[in-house]
Amino acid sequence: MDTFKINVEQSKLLGSALRVKILALLADEPKTAKQVADLLEKSPGSVHYHVQLLFKGGLLKIVNTQEIGGIVEKYYQAVAKNFSPENQHTPPEDSISSTRLTTNLLLTKVQSVQFLEELNQVVEKWAKVLPPKKEEQHEYGVEMMLWEKKSTKDEEEE
Repeated sequence: MDTFKINVEQSKLLGSALRVKILALLADEPKTAKQVADLLEKSPGSVHYHVQLLFKGGLLKIVNTQEIGGIVEKYYQAVAKNFSPENQHTPPEDSISSTRLTTNLLLTKVQSVQFLEELNQVVEKWAKVLPPKKEEQHEYGVEMMLWEKKSTKDEEEE
Protein backbone atom coordinates (compact mmCIF):
# COMPACT_ATOMS: atom_id res chain seq x y z
CA MET A 1 0.00 0.00 0.00
CA ASP A 2 1.35 3.38 -1.00
CA THR A 3 0.54 6.80 0.39
CA PHE A 4 -3.09 7.66 -0.27
CA LYS A 5 -3.92 11.31 -1.06
CA ILE A 6 -6.85 12.54 1.02
CA ASN A 7 -9.13 15.54 0.79
CA VAL A 8 -10.14 17.93 3.57
CA GLU A 9 -13.14 15.85 4.67
CA GLN A 10 -11.05 12.67 4.84
CA SER A 11 -8.38 14.57 6.74
CA LYS A 12 -10.99 15.52 9.35
CA LEU A 13 -11.77 11.83 9.84
CA LEU A 14 -8.13 11.30 10.85
CA GLY A 15 -8.54 13.90 13.60
CA SER A 16 -9.69 11.12 15.92
CA ALA A 17 -6.97 8.98 17.48
CA LEU A 18 -9.46 6.11 17.74
CA ARG A 19 -10.09 6.21 13.99
CA VAL A 20 -6.31 6.31 13.35
CA LYS A 21 -5.93 3.25 15.59
CA ILE A 22 -8.76 1.47 13.72
CA LEU A 23 -7.05 2.18 10.38
CA ALA A 24 -3.76 0.86 11.76
CA LEU A 25 -5.43 -2.37 12.92
CA LEU A 26 -7.02 -2.79 9.49
CA ALA A 27 -3.92 -1.92 7.45
CA ASP A 28 -2.47 -5.42 7.09
CA GLU A 29 -5.30 -7.85 7.75
CA PRO A 30 -9.06 -7.48 7.20
CA LYS A 31 -11.23 -7.65 10.30
CA THR A 32 -14.85 -7.12 11.27
CA ALA A 33 -15.86 -4.13 13.38
CA LYS A 34 -16.53 -6.58 16.24
CA GLN A 35 -13.00 -8.02 16.00
CA VAL A 36 -11.57 -4.49 16.10
CA ALA A 37 -13.76 -3.62 19.09
CA ASP A 38 -12.51 -6.71 20.93
CA LEU A 39 -8.87 -5.80 20.23
CA LEU A 40 -9.42 -2.22 21.43
CA GLU A 41 -11.59 -3.27 24.37
CA LYS A 42 -14.22 -0.76 23.21
CA SER A 43 -17.95 -1.22 22.76
CA PRO A 44 -18.88 -2.79 19.41
CA GLY A 45 -21.41 0.00 18.80
CA SER A 46 -18.82 2.74 19.20
CA VAL A 47 -16.28 1.02 16.96
CA HIS A 48 -18.96 0.21 14.36
CA TYR A 49 -19.88 3.92 14.28
CA HIS A 50 -16.26 4.93 13.59
CA VAL A 51 -15.75 2.11 11.06
CA GLN A 52 -18.82 3.33 9.18
CA LEU A 53 -17.46 6.90 9.11
CA LEU A 54 -14.13 5.65 7.73
CA PHE A 55 -15.89 3.44 5.16
CA LYS A 56 -18.23 6.21 3.98
CA GLY A 57 -15.23 8.55 3.86
CA GLY A 58 -13.37 6.19 1.51
CA LEU A 59 -10.58 5.26 3.94
CA LEU A 60 -11.80 1.68 4.45
CA LYS A 61 -13.05 -0.87 1.93
CA ILE A 62 -15.06 -4.06 2.38
CA VAL A 63 -12.92 -6.97 1.19
CA ASN A 64 -15.14 -9.88 2.20
CA THR A 65 -18.58 -10.70 3.56
CA GLN A 66 -19.68 -13.90 5.28
CA GLU A 67 -23.14 -14.91 6.42
CA ILE A 68 -23.05 -16.74 9.73
CA GLY A 69 -26.34 -17.71 11.34
CA GLY A 70 -28.28 -15.12 9.37
CA ILE A 71 -25.85 -12.33 10.29
CA VAL A 72 -23.70 -10.80 7.57
CA GLU A 73 -20.15 -10.15 8.75
CA LYS A 74 -18.29 -7.47 6.79
CA TYR A 75 -14.50 -7.61 6.72
CA TYR A 76 -12.89 -4.18 6.34
CA GLN A 77 -9.39 -3.20 5.30
CA ALA A 78 -7.70 0.19 5.14
CA VAL A 79 -7.16 1.52 1.62
CA ALA A 80 -3.59 2.49 2.58
CA LYS A 81 -1.12 2.52 5.48
CA ASN A 82 -0.14 6.14 4.93
CA PHE A 83 -2.37 9.11 4.19
CA SER A 84 -1.30 12.50 2.89
CA PRO A 85 -3.44 15.63 2.50
CA GLU A 86 -3.83 16.86 -1.11
CA ASN A 87 -2.80 20.36 -0.03
CA GLN A 88 -0.02 19.37 2.34
CA HIS A 89 1.62 22.36 3.93
CA THR A 90 3.78 25.31 3.11
CA PRO A 91 7.44 24.35 3.52
CA PRO A 92 9.94 26.85 4.93
CA GLU A 93 11.20 29.46 2.44
CA ASP A 94 14.72 28.02 2.38
CA SER A 95 13.61 24.48 1.52
CA ILE A 96 13.95 22.56 -1.73
CA SER A 97 11.56 19.77 -0.79
CA SER A 98 9.66 18.67 2.27
CA THR A 99 7.70 15.78 3.74
CA ARG A 100 5.24 16.10 6.57
CA LEU A 101 4.02 13.25 8.73
CA THR A 102 1.05 13.85 11.01
CA THR A 103 -1.21 11.56 13.00
CA ASN A 104 -3.18 11.25 16.21
CA LEU A 105 -2.35 8.47 18.65
CA LEU A 106 -4.25 6.93 21.56
CA LEU A 107 -1.60 6.56 24.26
CA THR A 108 -1.41 6.33 28.02
CA LYS A 109 0.81 8.83 29.82
CA VAL A 110 3.49 6.14 30.18
CA GLN A 111 3.27 5.28 26.47
CA SER A 112 3.61 8.96 25.52
CA VAL A 113 6.85 9.16 27.50
CA GLN A 114 8.11 5.95 25.84
CA PHE A 115 7.15 7.32 22.43
CA LEU A 116 9.15 10.51 23.02
CA GLU A 117 12.12 8.49 24.26
CA GLU A 118 12.05 6.38 21.08
CA LEU A 119 11.81 9.49 18.89
CA ASN A 120 14.82 10.93 20.68
CA GLN A 121 16.73 7.69 20.12
CA VAL A 122 15.97 7.83 16.39
CA VAL A 123 17.14 11.44 16.15
CA GLU A 124 20.32 10.65 18.14
CA LYS A 125 21.03 7.64 15.90
CA TRP A 126 20.72 9.66 12.68
CA ALA A 127 22.70 12.58 14.08
CA LYS A 128 25.68 10.19 14.45
CA VAL A 129 25.41 8.52 11.03
CA LEU A 130 28.36 9.21 8.75
CA PRO A 131 27.71 9.35 5.01
CA PRO A 132 29.45 7.03 2.59
CA LYS A 133 32.71 8.53 1.32
CA LYS A 134 32.46 10.94 -1.59
CA GLU A 135 28.69 11.07 -1.41
CA GLU A 136 27.13 14.53 -1.43
CA GLN A 137 25.35 15.52 1.78
CA HIS A 138 22.23 17.64 2.07
CA GLU A 139 20.98 19.40 5.19
CA TYR A 140 17.50 18.49 6.43
CA GLY A 141 15.50 20.23 9.13
CA VAL A 142 13.41 18.06 11.44
CA GLU A 143 10.63 19.30 13.67
CA MET A 144 8.55 17.14 16.01
CA MET A 145 5.83 18.04 18.46
CA LEU A 146 3.72 15.86 20.72
CA TRP A 147 0.77 17.40 22.48
CA GLU A 148 -2.20 16.07 24.42
CA LYS A 149 -5.44 17.01 22.73
CA LYS A 150 -8.54 18.20 24.55
CA SER A 151 -11.35 15.62 24.46
CA THR A 152 -14.01 16.14 21.83
CA LYS A 153 -17.67 15.15 22.09
CA ASP A 154 -17.02 12.12 19.81
CA GLU A 155 -14.19 10.88 22.00
CA GLU A 156 -16.21 11.27 25.20
CA GLU A 157 -18.95 9.01 23.74
CA GLU A 158 -16.44 6.20 23.17
